Amino acid sequence: MTILKDSECSDALLKQIAHFFHINSPKLTRSPYSATRFSTFEHTLGMQENSPPLITSALTLLVGLSGGLDSVVLLDLMVRLKQNLGQAKQMMQTCLVNDENQSFPKLNFTIKSIRAIYVHHGLSKNADDWARHCQMLCDEYGIPLVIQRVHVDTKLNGIEAGARKARYEAFKQHLLPSDVLLTAQHQDDQAETFMLALKRGSGPLGLGGMLPIRQLDSLHWHARPLLEFSRCELEHYAHTYSLKWINDESNDNDAFDRNFLRLNVMPILQERWPYFQQAVARSAELCQSQERLLDELLAPVLDSIIEKREQSLDIEALRTFTDEKRYAVIRRWCQLVKLHSPTNDQIRRIWSEVALSRQDSHAMVEMGYSPDQNVMLQVKRYHNRLYKVLLPVNTSNHDNLYILELNQSEIPIPQLTTTVTRERIIKDLLRLAESLQLTQDEIVRYKTYFEQQPITIRFGLPSSFQVSIIGQDRGKTIKKIWQIFNIPPWKRHFIPYFFIKDKLLMGGELFLAKLD
Repeated sequence: MTILKDSECSDALLKQIAHFFHINSPKLTRSPYSATRFSTFEHTLGMQENSPPLITSALTLLVGLSGGLDSVVLLDLMVRLKQNLGQAKQMMQTCLVNDENQSFPKLNFTIKSIRAIYVHHGLSKNADDWARHCQMLCDEYGIPLVIQRVHVDTKLNGIEAGARKARYEAFKQHLLPSDVLLTAQHQDDQAETFMLALKRGSGPLGLGGMLPIRQLDSLHWHARPLLEFSRCELEHYAHTYSLKWINDESNDNDAFDRNFLRLNVMPILQERWPYFQQAVARSAELCQSQERLLDELLAPVLDSIIEKREQSLDIEALRTFTDEKRYAVIRRWCQLVKLHSPTNDQIRRIWSEVALSRQDSHAMVEMGYSPDQNVMLQVKRYHNRLYKVLLPVNTSNHDNLYILELNQSEIPIPQLTTTVTRERIIKDLLRLAESLQLTQDEIVRYKTYFEQQPITIRFGLPSSFQVSIIGQDRGKTIKKIWQIFNIPPWKRHFIPYFFIKDKLLMGGELFLAKLD
């Protein structure tokens, strides 16, 4: 590792900045400050001809600020970058390009604004002091700070997991549509993550550790600009610029696995092999590279055997694959439908216990609990396909009948884990009417009923209940309608049926009943 003299810190800052804008390199090279260490941030975010709508050339940043060394350095770097981006563009060309065969991409974007967020977990008696420290720091920089108090649920996976979940929920709550979230994980953190994954027996996906940049949700990106820099480098930078930070006393508690590694294991390995952390980072990056390659090769395979509407998976197609290919495809399907991170055991059980079960079997694999939706996640089969199943918790306590009165705009429906509005019901009605090619007069009649009458919403209709629906010559039982529309058994109880007075007019987003 290169330790710079104080006089060189200006250049070091620009190199740190260059790292932020040239992130997610496919390889590490000899020198920690070599230009070839960086690949373009523009390419990573797609800021070129194929630029997605999520990222613009004028970045707005939300920095996660704990008050500790790492996040204080990150905030300082971003503030300096915003102030000196023009100078950085010029100096990067001279400071970083030492190899005449290397070209350096142009920085064709700016930082429009920076905000910071401090998440108050309520776990330390010093948390209020840390919040005040962050506020003073941001006041000095002249940037806004959000202080968000959260409740940490420790019931499921302990304090560390609960705090992380609460923290990222707070981040998402305060992200504006154009924001990129920045957090300050560094190379030491990456090495610890790799070792923890190794302890769990993880494969390449887990051993890949933290990504330099990832899509947080449908609107936002999450970047970790300091991931290739060691804590020692960050400390040197902080001392050079006289930065002030706090120390979280919980980091000294080696009862937590990560702290045990940091305090008791990593120093011994680092003393024996000084470049151990860099080697671990390289291994993590190689694992990420292998996963990206598999993603690329298997994407068209997965696309060819998945049903787009329900995102169910074709079992017969999976039968033709080798075990290795089959398990890799199932894992990527689980990621696509957001079934957490499945273990190898869960992947194998999905195939052996569910996919290979009898057609009339009720076999399933539990995939965990989603507190956001208050549902259990499962994988089941139906008609030679694998499905993700959301099973609401405590459904026995739910009513089967709800009435949306004329003076009500919305009503909470536990079975749907959401609130239903009259506007949403009418939108579903109009979508159905369009797909059924109803005339304008017919559409107006249906719409009038739903606009001018109380709407009764029922669940769990008897399978023998009969109704005449548009598109079918004769009346059908609800059971027959389920079969016509290929509704899996676990979904049937959660289909809302919309009545006007005592007449059924619409079944979920499946059918419209005949008016006459």
